[in-house]
Amino acid sequence: MAETLNSLLTGNVNPLGEAPVNAFNMVTRGFTPIDNLSQQEAGLIQYHRDNLVDGRSLLKDGQTTTVNIVGITGSDGRIYNVPGYWDGRRFDVDGDTKKNRQDQIDLKKKIDEVGWETFPSFATGPESDIAAERLHKIIDDDMRTFTGGR
Repeated sequence: MAETLNSLLTGNVNPLGEAPVNAFNMVTRGFTPIDNLSQQEAGLIQYHRDNLVDGRSLLKDGQTTTVNIVGITGSDGRIYNVPGYWDGRRFDVDGDTKKNRQDQIDLKKKIDEVGWETFPSFATGPESDIAAERLHKIIDDDMRTFTGGR
């Protein structure tokens, strides 16, 4: 059974193992091609696109959140770029407040359930940041395409 990142994160697995219904729409909508990304990076972009097209996003302070890529350190010391937006909740893992620490714990539990190998990992924070910025450019392009440039 083929599973997309979105199906792993939401539990909505397509029992036929077919591509998501929205896959064709992604191409016809004019979204940026993602064939030059790793499988894990493409999974993050597809998760964003599925959330965008299906209306599963968080609107706050005029901003739309569909994935909110954050870097989180795994038990192996690598930095993993993971969705910081999950099941309608935005995890705030940056900082050292009680809420930040709890969000880190909660997010790591989510990642444990899905599997750390599902996400791109990097040896250093700067590498993780560069990769996240590259994906964020695609996300920004998608948002402009989806909203008609608004």
